[in-house]
Amino acid sequence: MSTYFLIRGGALSAIAQAISLSMALSVTSVAFAEPVVPAIEPAAGHEAPQANAASVPSHLNITPLPIPRPAVMASGMSERFLQNPKAIPAQGRNGQVTFVFGQSVPTITCTPLRICDISLEPGEVINGAPQMGDTVRWQVAPAVSGEGEDKITHVIIKPTDVGLDTNMVIPTNRRTYYLRLVSDKKDFVTSIGFTYPDTQAKQWAAYQSGQAKKAAVVIDKPAVSVDQLDFNYTVKSVKGKGMVPVRIFNDGQKVFIQMPRDMQEAPALFIVGQDGKDQLVNYRLRDGYFIVDRLFNQAALIAGIGDDQSRITITHHNHRVIEQAKSDTNWFLDSED
Repeated sequence: MSTYFLIRGGALSAIAQAISLSMALSVTSVAFAEPVVPAIEPAAGHEAPQANAASVPSHLNITPLPIPRPAVMASGMSERFLQNPKAIPAQGRNGQVTFVFGQSVPTITCTPLRICDISLEPGEVINGAPQMGDTVRWQVAPAVSGEGEDKITHVIIKPTDVGLDTNMVIPTNRRTYYLRLVSDKKDFVTSIGFTYPDTQAKQWAAYQSGQAKKAAVVIDKPAVSVDQLDFNYTVKSVKGKGMVPVRIFNDGQKVFIQMPRDMQEAPALFIVGQDGKDQLVNYRLRDGYFIVDRLFNQAALIAGIGDDQSRITITHHNHRVIEQAKSDTNWFLDSED
């Protein structure tokens, strides 16, 4: 026996609309659902791509190219230099993080909405403009602080997104900086600087050269011309066989006593007072010269102690008379017969 149901026209229309709406929602959910892509296993000898690796545009050729072994070795050497574990940053002034220049390729971490300030050496200026691998998502601007020789050039960098990784080259009038730039969501460094071992070595070399030139000026160029120098000194060996000076003169302010080149141990220098007693005097020994910062009538060079002591007196005369030396070895020596 068949059973029939009578459905009114209004009810049938409502059911048809419900079925149509259900089918439309099903089609819409399928259209906007995330496509299911099967996982691709990495081929042997190749690493799986990292999550933050930059995508390769479809128009570029991604066919693997044969790379010669020397090029692979060079890439590995560059990576080891980049990851040098000995290149540890140090804490500088005002919170600045400093790297030793030339020890590695520093990695600088920045974050969006924050700036990273790279300070160069005082007096150093940039030639041209910094070059970057990613000029779209990184912003770079120059800045200057200080004046004259203390003027410092700053390179201000800021990323526009997180997960970025690029490199930058800064050419200057003194050196070239190679840097790696990465952006993170929360980690960043505000101020970056460098220490320069080559500059410190040059500063010490310049200091030593300046000291040597200053000493040479003192010896080679007294306060007056040569024809105004006073050579009226005689030397007498009073006790023992001491080291006899080669030349003695003054420029009106200082006395210069030149000793032999083979002098191994310098004697002590004293001024002889009017009472005949030895007095201390300010002097310095430089490049084989005793330089006394005052004039004197008589002085003594004393070496050794006890019975082995030697004493040589130096006497200044107020007239320009050069007598024939009584010594066969030195015309300054005025030894007693």
